[in-house]
Amino acid sequence: MKRRIRIAAVLIIIVLIIVQATPIEAASFTDVSAGLWYYDAVMTLSNLSIINGFPDGSFQPDGTLTIGQFLKLVAVAMYPRDIPEVKEGRIYYDTDYSFPADHWAAPYYYAALFKGMIKRDEFPIEHIDALITRYQMSIILYNLQKNIFGIEHTPAEGLEDYILDYDKIPEKYLTYVRASYASGLLQGDESQYFNGSQSLTRAQGATVLMRLIYPATRLPVNFWSDAQPVENPNPVTDDWFSDAVIFGNSLVGGIMSFSSLDTPDYIYKNGISVFQVSNYECFPYDGKNITLMDALSKKSYKKILIQLGVNELGYKPTQFYAEYSAMILEMKKIQPGATIYIQTILPITESKVGGTFSIERIVAFNNELKRIATEHNCVLVDTYSFFADQNGYMPASYSYDGVHLVPYCYDLWVNFLKNTLT
Repeated sequence: MKRRIRIAAVLIIIVLIIVQATPIEAASFTDVSAGLWYYDAVMTLSNLSIINGFPDGSFQPDGTLTIGQFLKLVAVAMYPRDIPEVKEGRIYYDTDYSFPADHWAAPYYYAALFKGMIKRDEFPIEHIDALITRYQMSIILYNLQKNIFGIEHTPAEGLEDYILDYDKIPEKYLTYVRASYASGLLQGDESQYFNGSQSLTRAQGATVLMRLIYPATRLPVNFWSDAQPVENPNPVTDDWFSDAVIFGNSLVGGIMSFSSLDTPDYIYKNGISVFQVSNYECFPYDGKNITLMDALSKKSYKKILIQLGVNELGYKPTQFYAEYSAMILEMKKIQPGATIYIQTILPITESKVGGTFSIERIVAFNNELKRIATEHNCVLVDTYSFFADQNGYMPASYSYDGVHLVPYCYDLWVNFLKNTLT
């Protein structure tokens, strides 16, 4: 059962190649070394052919970017198929409109213009060689998320105190800066100044693009609180999971398919609920299908990590409590020496709200899980709070459908477990 054979394995391998965020050592620069804050971003984007260096082998991370250069980076990274071709010195978007291609960056400028990344009055083409400021970058980031991803972030609370030069940000940039902070794309310098009038450096541009492509690399957005993420000085390693099984629904399948955690067993079924784990024969084992609970009995485990609940939101909390409690009792009979870890239900995005999906309902069900953990001597793991923003929702950029995570957020989840479990 270790790392269950995946359906459409070739497709998943392709996806993993596309979303690979660990820097590959094929590329190297004389002035970019491991340990620097921009190392992962530069190396990863270089190996994806999004950025490149100079003939002398350097990257020049402190060098500045022009508007045209940044628009090229964004286009190549986010919408490469929409970069127009140049024909006979002109750029054609359809048979009725064409534009002169008298600058190397013109295709990227017009791609950004027609995709709503920029406006002519804010970014006239005559200024394409001007250095891009951090304020201008925030405009592009805001429009990219809104017009490409369909995401409009709620402005982050507490920024007035967090950004120490907040009162110096011009009114016309406030919406863009606040939203970019709320999405985890931007931060200030070490002294918490945004310095919006400063030019964007090559290292900063690479880092922002990395955060756009891989949400798991984005920054915490808890500006409304003095609390900071707790880093466990002694996190558990992959070996800790070698005598563990992760048990549950399709989110467990996401951890198996998209995280780097290979040591545990994975017992799961897409769409399954706690009401089905003992009677739905859906798990392939030895040439036939068996129930998830039967699969759990095939091997001895020391740790059981459960992720169930989102598919049960249509039931009453009392029904959920009763069935989940019965499952825990059965697990204790099957695996009497195992510690059971109950993970809370993840939040949903605000756009997912409707019908049985609501934050209030998830909180109510999580309260039942807390009660079950206490009554049955299980360990409660608060994955809900880890993924929730200040309003209790999952950040829109973390999910492609409001429930399931984008691929690299599964490693974010695994890292949370390593820093939480003992």
